[in-house]
Amino acid sequence: VSFINYPLIVMTVTHATTHHLSGVHPAIFSILREEFSLSLQQLGIIAAIPPLLQVLVTIPTGLLSDRFGSKGMVLVSLFVALLGALLASQTTNPLMFIVALSIVYLNTTIYHPASYSYASNLFEGRERPKALGLHGAGGTLGHAMGPLSVSILIGLLGMEWRRVYLILGAPLLLGILMVLFL
Repeated sequence: VSFINYPLIVMTVTHATTHHLSGVHPAIFSILREEFSLSLQQLGIIAAIPPLLQVLVTIPTGLLSDRFGSKGMVLVSLFVALLGALLASQTTNPLMFIVALSIVYLNTTIYHPASYSYASNLFEGRERPKALGLHGAGGTLGHAMGPLSVSILIGLLGMEWRRVYLILGAPLLLGILMVLFL
């Protein structure tokens, strides 16, 4: 536990917040299907477009991280996630939701090269794999938190699905503040 420090905690927490949003849409597919009168094929397209766009921007975002620095690109990714969450919270049609979801996915594409670079540069030798493992666990935790958030906010508290995206903007703001204090 001696390898844990504030910068690693920030990278782990922000990793969780970036993946948190990505886990919401599969959990609300039944709601989206009903509200927008979508077929399973249309839901499949909604699910496929954001990761396909992610593929197209993966290499350029790595280059941007090298050019502009890890901390700056982590901040950009969190602002992009916040933008995607805010747009999703205002969605009125499936196309608008696809755009919002694509922005959410763009966030993780910007985030990964920058955060792994930042976390790697914090440690040397035997500490690096442990630190990267903890950082990676943050992302996995974020994946689990998305559907859990839907279960709690919609299932238990009876909120509307758009509000889930709005509420999940708060952890992103916390992440932005944490990164600013690095």
